[in-house]
Amino acid sequence: MFMFDTSFIEQLLGTRTKIRILKVLITDNGHLSRNRLVGLTRTGIRSVYEQTDQLIALGALKETEGKISIDQDFPYLDQLRDLLFLSEDYMNNIQTVLRSIDRILGIDYYITGYASACQNGMPIDVDERSILVMVKEHNKRKERMLQTIKDCTNLKVGWRPTNIIPEDVKRETLFGVEVWISSVERGMVDSIKLDECDHYPIFLLLVQNIVNGSIDLQKIMEYAEDQDMDHIFGPAILAISDRLSDIDLPINIKKGEDPEIRKSVNLALNTVLG
Repeated sequence: MFMFDTSFIEQLLGTRTKIRILKVLITDNGHLSRNRLVGLTRTGIRSVYEQTDQLIALGALKETEGKISIDQDFPYLDQLRDLLFLSEDYMNNIQTVLRSIDRILGIDYYITGYASACQNGMPIDVDERSILVMVKEHNKRKERMLQTIKDCTNLKVGWRPTNIIPEDVKRETLFGVEVWISSVERGMVDSIKLDECDHYPIFLLLVQNIVNGSIDLQKIMEYAEDQDMDHIFGPAILAISDRLSDIDLPINIKKGEDPEIRKSVNLALNTVLG
């Protein structure tokens, strides 16, 4: 049986420390001491010293008067540079992350929370990038694959087990990727219920959707009651109605006021309405 010889690539990129050393030196394009590399790679002294020597032996690095640098004669330098830097943004792209989640979970999941709440448009002044996944038939294998995605991205990726897929979950396009996703209304409630993000981004989205006429307040209160979140969404909708008096209040809304909720809602109203 023919066997591929992978020993060179394993020695070149086989550890996190080696990848960090190479990336620091390619980025700096200069000559650094081993002790400086220890600080920049946030890695142990022994590991940096040993693996620097291994990279020198492979021809990727060279040492000149005690300083380490990239060997410009290394035959795969261009490919190595492309691999280290072009791949940097790959898993930080929300489309890539969504495709990965959809591929590994199939039909046994749905997106909810903040990403779901953003289906009708992103909030005006919040740069929140978060994906909350509800996973049916949750197991260690799915957990392991989701954790791998989380470890490779600067997006906030979280997941929770679920026994059911709600009726409002549909196959929709989110950020250009087809996924299973809950309604906007459920997404808003779940985001706060599951502590995915602060109240303000959700209240901002709530105000924007009300202004645009793209949300069902009756549904949001039904979901809020089901999740014991009506004490948050009720006062929030009432506070919004003080400024937007033409909205139809849900019949099941509970009267009440929370100073902190009103403060956050007023901030959202000022942001959207000016």
